[in-house]
Amino acid sequence: RCVCRNAGRCHTNQGLSSTCVCTVMATGEVRAAATPDVLRSLARHLNCLNEDNKSTRKRALESIRKETVDNKGLSSSELQEVFTGLLKSLLKCLSDPAERCRETAVQMIVDFLRCVPKPEESLPYLMPCLAQRLGGKEVLEPAEELRLSMVELLSLTVEVCGRNLAPYLDDMIRILQKTIIDPFPDVKRESCRCAISFARCVPDHFHMQAESLVKPLMQTLSHQHSRVRVAATEATGAVIQFGTGKNVDDVLSHLAQRLFDDSPQVRKAVTLVIGGWLLHLQDRYSYFHKLIPLLLSSLSDDIPEIRDVAVELWRQVGAQWEKENEDDLKDKLDFLLSPPPRYPPGGLVSFHLYPYRTICRNWVCVSVSVSVCAGPRLDLRTAGQHAASLMREFGSSSSDASNFLMATEMERPALGCRELVVRNLSKLMPAVARDASDWLAQTRVKTLQLLRVLLLHAEEHCTQHLQPLLTTLYRACTDPEPAARMQCLDSAELLGVFVIPEVYLRLLLADVENPSFSSSPWAPLMLLAAVLKGSSREALSPCLLQLGQTLSQPDVCHNSEQTVHLEQLVVCVEVLLRVCGEDCSIISLQLLKILVTVQSLTTEQELHNRVEECMKCLCGLLGFSGVCDLYRLHMAELLQWLSDSQHCWTAHSVHKHLLDVIALQSGPVLGEFLPPFLSLLRSCLEPSRDAELRLHVFTVLSKLLLDSGNTLNSQG
Repeated sequence: RCVCRNAGRCHTNQGLSSTCVCTVMATGEVRAAATPDVLRSLARHLNCLNEDNKSTRKRALESIRKETVDNKGLSSSELQEVFTGLLKSLLKCLSDPAERCRETAVQMIVDFLRCVPKPEESLPYLMPCLAQRLGGKEVLEPAEELRLSMVELLSLTVEVCGRNLAPYLDDMIRILQKTIIDPFPDVKRESCRCAISFARCVPDHFHMQAESLVKPLMQTLSHQHSRVRVAATEATGAVIQFGTGKNVDDVLSHLAQRLFDDSPQVRKAVTLVIGGWLLHLQDRYSYFHKLIPLLLSSLSDDIPEIRDVAVELWRQVGAQWEKENEDDLKDKLDFLLSPPPRYPPGGLVSFHLYPYRTICRNWVCVSVSVSVCAGPRLDLRTAGQHAASLMREFGSSSSDASNFLMATEMERPALGCRELVVRNLSKLMPAVARDASDWLAQTRVKTLQLLRVLLLHAEEHCTQHLQPLLTTLYRACTDPEPAARMQCLDSAELLGVFVIPEVYLRLLLADVENPSFSSSPWAPLMLLAAVLKGSSREALSPCLLQLGQTLSQPDVCHNSEQTVHLEQLVVCVEVLLRVCGEDCSIISLQLLKILVTVQSLTTEQELHNRVEECMKCLCGLLGFSGVCDLYRLHMAELLQWLSDSQHCWTAHSVHKHLLDVIALQSGPVLGEFLPPFLSLLRSCLEPSRDAELRLHVFTVLSKLLLDSGNTLNSQG
């Protein structure tokens, strides 16, 4: 039975509880009355906050803390009322001359915000105060640790108040503009995190002031601390994502520079930001041609984790675009084409070598990247060995480069990814051509790595861009940086995979005959060899006669005595023999002319050895047992070739050396063709001919007479 003063009006019999409702109401009244009591007990401490003695103010703050936030007996609603009554006094303490008092006040506000149920009620007083301390023309808070605490307080405010901060957009932006460029690195990092949270909390309002944060973020993006650069990169992503989208151009160049950052964490952050924009940026279609190359550049990163992140993001971007444009791609989706016949199995096999060298007594890791197209008969191990040989060729000091290679296989890109590249390639090529000749070596290498990835996506569509591609690759294959040259030749090999020979030979052979680079006339030859390497036997065989006739022309063979030019001639022959095999029998004469010319002009023993290997290979393809059989097959044509030009020979002509090589290397075959050979000698020894030329011919003749049984008199 209810024993309270409300006997007769008690509702304990309503079945809801056995506790007297009046008792509950009385408990609430007691709690409500407790709040004014707490505030009255704090009055003396609040008065002490105005004392001149800093120790007194400090003790007063600690006492207030003990009786409020540290008092477990106060409920959250009571703390709310206490906080409301204390807030102005605590905010006043943020201007206290004593650093310890300011620190305690900040920490108390933080604790209150974590405990009270309605933290947004403090915003009308809290935000103007923080803006005054941190967002003025001059930052009033001198202690960097306290500035950090205040920014952390701001981050907590964003977390607990959320959308209620929208009316304080100007104050927030004013604070972040200053704290993002704060001299203290930790303040910069916390400010960037705060900017990200704020952008996500009030997206409907943030875009109106987002542009104001771009400049301070770009200043912070090149900070010496990598963790600050990571934070600034992530904040830039959020500011652009939730902004108007008009500042993408202002930040892209800065983010592109971060792709060269020494810190993998920074490069990963850039990759995630660019991938996020490609997926979620409101106006992303307008910026595809600017964002795609940045994401694709990360596919060639040295760090496997970054490559994996880029691959996954790019897959999502392609899948999303494919879904959004399903109607346009209906025919291609219904009739998906198989990969090109010589498409690299597993995509492109990318090898990364990490040799070590000593610089100024410090061991540093130098990363060199090379990619190899795995052909139909080239397994991963063989491809790795080929990559290692390329490394050694281009100057790697590793004694066993194969042991340092790490392989990464990339599958054929999905249809959406390929279509995105194809539709934007015309906009990308001018930028690629420009950056491929940049003055910084790392920029050139990164650009050529990107070009390789673009070609892998464009496939046969790169045909329509062949002329600018060749111009870019001509310049790149003469690059002094070995890694750039390797990337260039790899891209050229992909052209051979995707473009039919009739198309690329029309352009390449014209440049081989009339090179436009006077300082590097061998560049078209180098590129031709790489493109031929990627071609198939079936596609190349019908063009062999055209190739042989062009390469054996005097203007091509005799154009330069530079070792690199002669070497590229030999490389072209090697590639033709390897790719076309027995089909090369129809151009055996032309190939022999090229090899004889190289032998007559070079003084490099290694090149002589390579020529001999080519001759042996050609003999094997023709079914001959030795080089003599090859000379026997073509001796009449070779002598006629020399006779046709002998009337204009001088002491400086290449032909006198050709005569030397053919006469001495043909051995007993020469005796079988003695009449035309003697007729040639007779013409060269006329008294009216150049004296030095006649002396050279007499020297050749004396060498032959010393071994006449195996040369001139081999037939008895």
